[in-house]
This record gives sequence, structure tokens and C-alpha cells, in this order.
Amino acid sequence: MEATDTQVLISMLILCNEIDETIERYGDTLDAFLIDKDYRKSVLLSILEIGEMSKELSDRFKKNTSTSIPWQRIRSYRNYIAHARHQLDYEEVFYTAKNDIPLIMQFCEDWVLP
Repeated sequence: MEATDTQVLISMLILCNEIDETIERYGDTLDAFLIDKDYRKSVLLSILEIGEMSKELSDRFKKNTSTSIPWQRIRSYRNYIAHARHQLDYEEVFYTAKNDIPLIMQFCEDWVLP
């Protein structure tokens, strides 16, 4: 793994933790997410940034870990968030934050924490 990969994974881990903290702060329900635009924007921006960072990982690292993490899907989801704007499926975004982000967080922890 290249040093830049480590730095990217650390940054992604920080963003995953921020999503986790946001969910804890605003509430862990779909209704809370749908009602509060600040909640939605916070989670959306962090997911978008994770997708953006995924392109900074080396091709070798992504290839070697693609069975664990779907890097291309993460990047595609970033594009969906960036371009769908007013047509976002907020229920899907919420469940991505609740179900998929913890998997990315665990992956990053496994690679960067001793």
C-alpha cells in the first residue's frame, strides 16, 4: 500500500466517523433524516467526499481490495449525489449511511489502525 493510500483511508475514516456522529446527533430514524435538511446535507456531503476521495486511491490498491469494497460503486454513488440534486432518493441515502458507511469505516480501520 502506498503512503497516499494510507492518507486517503485515514481521511475516509474521519468522514465515516462524522457520518456516525451526525446520525447519533440528529437521530437514528428515517423520519428524522427526512425532516431535517441540515441532517441530510451533512450526510450527503460526507458521502460525496468519500466518493471523491476514492478516486485518489492507487489503482493497485483498488484492484487488490475490490472484492472487499466496491470502489467503482462508491464513485458512481458520488456522481449520483453530485448530479441528481433535487431527485435524490433520501431513503436510499439514509440506508446507505446506516448500512454501507459502517462497512467502509471498518475496512478503513482494518487497514490504518494498528
